[in-house]
Amino acid sequence: MLIGKSSTKNSGGAYLYNFKCDTCRKKFLGRKRAIHHQKHYCSTCRKLAKEFHNRKYDSKFTDISCHICHKEFSVYTSWYQRRLLKGKNRFACSRKCSNKLQSITIKEIRSTDESRAKTVRQLNRRWSDPAERRRYGQIMKSKPWSWHQRRLSHTLKTCLKSPTKPERTLIALIKQHKLPFRYTGDGKIWIGKLNPDFISTDGSRRILDLHGCYWHGCQRCFPGSKGKGIPYNQRISTYVKHGWGPIIVWEHDLKDPEQVIFDLLHKSVIITAENKI
Repeated sequence: MLIGKSSTKNSGGAYLYNFKCDTCRKKFLGRKRAIHHQKHYCSTCRKLAKEFHNRKYDSKFTDISCHICHKEFSVYTSWYQRRLLKGKNRFACSRKCSNKLQSITIKEIRSTDESRAKTVRQLNRRWSDPAERRRYGQIMKSKPWSWHQRRLSHTLKTCLKSPTKPERTLIALIKQHKLPFRYTGDGKIWIGKLNPDFISTDGSRRILDLHGCYWHGCQRCFPGSKGKGIPYNQRISTYVKHGWGPIIVWEHDLKDPEQVIFDLLHKSVIITAENKI
């Protein structure tokens, strides 16, 4: 309890105040608290209160170790006891360790004889019915491709935040000359397993692919390079198979933009490097 201001100063030059201990009613000097509704204790009663708080804290929490990284951490005793009653005796200290522990648990469950027998029963029941077998066969034929394309589209949209520098140059040329092409290199459209950089918007079913000289192995700029990713001829055959006319522009072709614009306006054939078929 605060009694009043004293004339004594501490080492920092601030005035001390007279207090009365809320427990033993003993008078003492101390600093004025910022929160006025706080209780005030003398040095002896403060030590006793701290010891009581520590005993209360120790009974409320329990120290356990992480099953993944073996790091010790504290949890509520009541929660820990409930988990043990449910037969769950493995704990994780963080979200990262929790994900690892979950994957380990799933693998252990799937490796048991009971889980394998359940999977066999489900498969036997599914394939014993002709109608169910026919329906599941149709799903297996269509679903993997759509799932694969959705996964690739999501990967491109998360990784490729914006077009590359050569693509931005070509986009500027297309807008400047109002060419009938639209940028789709961010995963919007898929043809087979390929994502074209540009497609035509005038109904001519043309594809415009911009190939980087280093990545696709341009023999003019990088002699002897095999390139990376899907081979050049395989990309062209995939587009032709699906009824699209591919137009390939190489990165070094952008040094002469007038020739590129002329070819895009008057040609529907492949623009290749000098040693490409």
